[in-house]
Amino acid sequence: MKFPTTEAELTLAGYKFLVQGRCNGRNCTAMIHWYRTPAGKNMPFSQAARVAEVNGRPLAPIAILLEPHFASCADVREFRKSSSP
Repeated sequence: MKFPTTEAELTLAGYKFLVQGRCNGRNCTAMIHWYRTPAGKNMPFSQAARVAEVNGRPLAPIAILLEPHFASCADVREFRKSSSP
């Protein structure tokens, strides 16, 4: 099964939109969308635009996709929980 990448797909998969905000990382100020997963955990998503190209030149966005913010955040290590022995 493919991971949901649009708002409609997330909703159909049981994710619930919570709030929109900015990343608190030192170097990352990306706009993020918070969703509650079907398992009840909060998860941040970033917007990523899929762009149409003609002859290798970008034209315009054809779709707004959502990806887990952990995949693109410059400060992802700041948010990792440390594993305790």
